[in-house]
Amino acid sequence: MRSRLTGLPSLDLTRNGIGGEGAAVLSKLTELSSLDLGDNGIGDEGAAALSKLTGLSSLPPQ
Repeated sequence: MRSRLTGLPSLDLTRNGIGGEGAAVLSKLTELSSLDLGDNGIGDEGAAALSKLTGLSSLPPQ
């Protein structure tokens, strides 16, 4: 079954302990244009996974 979240345009998960593994899961939300993951410690691996989200127009710095 396909997730209904794949078309989500905006997401704010500030201070949720997402980490690198969570960032990798979020990288599948290809319709995101705005993503805030402040204070989540996603690390280099998480950042690499998120680089697949080429449609992001807003990604505040951690």
